[in-house]
Amino acid sequence: MESNDLERRARFWFMYLRQSTKWKPRASKAVSISEMDDSWRYNAARWLLRRAQLAEMLYTFGELRVLGEPLPVVIGEADGEPIEVLDLEASLFSNRLPSEGSMAADAFDDEIDQRTQDPEVWLKTTPLYQALVQGLDV
Repeated sequence: MESNDLERRARFWFMYLRQSTKWKPRASKAVSISEMDDSWRYNAARWLLRRAQLAEMLYTFGELRVLGEPLPVVIGEADGEPIEVLDLEASLFSNRLPSEGSMAADAFDDEIDQRTQDPEVWLKTTPLYQALVQGLDV
């Protein structure tokens, strides 16, 4: 797998597991979870659980990539829309990752460790999984 493909997949999983409205079947367009019947939602949740370890790995990689990206800076506006540029110099000192050695960094590391130790338990806390099983006996 190419580096760009892995990064694309990781970013997708990071954003996908954080939302609770859409299910994306493999070979078709996203479907509203509210339009899925109980059996489909149950099977989708089981599918996710079978892939919990891979989902956790991709989510974590995606999270690190997204939080470590350069921050956009608004430099003006055109037709009511902001004009943004990436401030690479400022981002060297102010991305969204916690500072090394800080309490926030320790908490972030602890959360990643917990995910890694039991990906299934962690996956069950994600908004996507919870939306899929809402109202089901699982």
